[in-house]
Amino acid sequence: MSFSSMKQSTTNISTLPSEIINIVQGKAFIYPYAIDAQEVLGNPASIVFCNKQFPSKETMSKIAIEENTPMTAFVLHKQNNIFDIEFYTPSGDTFSLCGHATIIASHFISEQYRFEEVIFLREGLPYQLSTTNIKANNTHQFTLVTMPAFMPKSLAIHDASVYTNCLGIANNQVEAIYQCEELQDIIVVVSNAEILRNVEPNFTELAIVLANNNIRGLFITALSNLPEIDYEVRIFAPHFDIDEDISCGSANCSLLPLWNKLFNAPNNKEFKILCPYNFSTNKMGGIEIGHFNAENNTINIGGMIGK
Repeated sequence: MSFSSMKQSTTNISTLPSEIINIVQGKAFIYPYAIDAQEVLGNPASIVFCNKQFPSKETMSKIAIEENTPMTAFVLHKQNNIFDIEFYTPSGDTFSLCGHATIIASHFISEQYRFEEVIFLREGLPYQLSTTNIKANNTHQFTLVTMPAFMPKSLAIHDASVYTNCLGIANNQVEAIYQCEELQDIIVVVSNAEILRNVEPNFTELAIVLANNNIRGLFITALSNLPEIDYEVRIFAPHFDIDEDISCGSANCSLLPLWNKLFNAPNNKEFKILCPYNFSTNKMGGIEIGHFNAENNTINIGGMIGK
């Protein structure tokens, strides 16, 4: 099983259990052009292809720690274009849902099996993840994943100060705070993109607060001041050894319906989303294209794939 468009992991396959066929790495949400004169990095993930069955959870955890990419996905071919998938963080913990690793896995599978559509099932998820692979241009492929939409619930700003204190932002810089109960995410909407880009969290305190409150991730979001971008988001999950995620697909399960409402946008409006990430070093995290479909309560989130 070989993949011409991606790089091989440095992990020595021969030392791993027989269930492991190959480990490859790729990036999602890359962009071939600069945004605001800054390079767009894309978010890496390791994809571990398995044979017949997944290895033990202990083995998968150890592999994810060794890979040390923002997410490691394990995939297992079931039948036709249907695959099982499991997600592990760099800390070796299981993770409920990861958009960018899903679309990277889909890209690899499309390259190997020539499937345009790939469906993923995950134990414990009551829904499937459907992906579509499209040739964007001569050098890049665009892959999108369909995931469920969750409208987040509003929280009182003063009741959520435990989160904003860790971010070092004042209440008068916060427009609203929401919680996605289904994925256990906190969303902080700040007044402008400049505030968002300059936030410097106390990651030690934030890790404790998120873990103690059983929160998957904290997202800061704002309306963008760039003409080609609709909204921006930064993603923090330090309790999973991901201080700041470079870009995140599954965050938009709640962000897209929320911003669709805030924009009073028509159904299926196309949103262009920027993850500024480490913009202070002249590098942006990723560019994502998303849609919210209110009729079937789903989102589509996609981007370009590369090495």
